[in-house]
Amino acid sequence: MSDVAVLILSCDKYADAWEPFFLMFEKFWSDCPFNIYLTSNEKPFTSEKVKLKINQLFSNKHSTWSEETLLVLKKVKEEYVILLLEDYLIYQKVDTLSLIKYYDTMLQQNALYLRLACFSKKYNSWWPYQPITKEYAYISPNAEYLISLQASIWKKDFLLQLIADGENPWEFEINGSNRARHWALENPHRFLCLIEDKKKNYVHGPITYYCTGITNGKWERGAISLLKKNGIAITSNTIKIKKYKEHILHKLYIFLPIPFRKLWDFIKKYFF
Repeated sequence: MSDVAVLILSCDKYADAWEPFFLMFEKFWSDCPFNIYLTSNEKPFTSEKVKLKINQLFSNKHSTWSEETLLVLKKVKEEYVILLLEDYLIYQKVDTLSLIKYYDTMLQQNALYLRLACFSKKYNSWWPYQPITKEYAYISPNAEYLISLQASIWKKDFLLQLIADGENPWEFEINGSNRARHWALENPHRFLCLIEDKKKNYVHGPITYYCTGITNGKWERGAISLLKKNGIAITSNTIKIKKYKEHILHKLYIFLPIPFRKLWDFIKKYFF
């Protein structure tokens, strides 16, 4: 498995999230067989509590998400990366054997991308798929989110090609999906996803994580509760915790059907 690494994308702004993230990682993925990389601008990660061996990659820049990501990604020696963000708090034991199996699936299918995160079926309109087996499928070439920054396995060279200058993560997911479309039209089997468990309405898969712990630059109250449940206290100086009103409004937004969420996003973008 020397060709696979775990890459946690982050920046100095969210340095206070690193220790909670890795304490959860260490608790639920203590047998991780892959090299682990954490990205940042210039700030080093130090912790007396975290015992994992973590390789840190510095962009040495405070610019755009896409430019910083390109700089650190080029420093990864492995050919494939399991991509995570620093607020994806793992809270169930990771199924490493399944990850290895899905990596083998990528090699067999000559795939460029495999989304590991499974969402409840209401989100399938974002990434409609065609089953190949009972476990995995290929994503429709015309899917709005052909690729995303949810937990996934990427072929590193493809990801390097896909990142464009001047984009933030949300722009990358939409614009990157458009840029990836011609690869998918040539061979749909190069963009894969796992098939969700219809009984589960939370993010699940071989890596089950809280999605997402930080929104609008603030800790979600649910993430704080999860950390406390696992004996991890937040001592953040820079990342504030959402007020209860903000928490309720975000919960209501999450429960909206997808068309209503898109309508609200449009109204908020152009009228507020």
